[in-house]
Amino acid sequence: MPLAEFYGELVKTQQILNKKHLGWQALKGTANIVARHLMHGQTNFLRMLWKFNSVYDPALQLADHARPVDYEMSLPPPPEEHLRPVTLYVHEGRGRRGRDLSDTVEAFVNETRMGNPSEEL
Repeated sequence: MPLAEFYGELVKTQQILNKKHLGWQALKGTANIVARHLMHGQTNFLRMLWKFNSVYDPALQLADHARPVDYEMSLPPPPEEHLRPVTLYVHEGRGRRGRDLSDTVEAFVNETRMGNPSEEL
């Protein structure tokens, strides 16, 4: 999907959400907040409720891509071809030294474990 078309669809979606969650219904729910702000001369919150179309404009969002980049994020490192299994775990596996099992108990656990490959043959 071209970027201009993407921004057009994005703004349409945002307008639907804006009409549903902001506007007169939201003003009823936030009337106390708006009144308090207006008593102190703060009109920016009230203006923000109806300024959607001038802020979310696909042309403005597309124009941001034409601007020069002031700072650029570095790209992530390239993926490794072979993953090291150790890096997939949060905690290091302690193996048998982390458990107090005798050889007999260990053998019993391995033999009776569900999904034991020897039972499926």
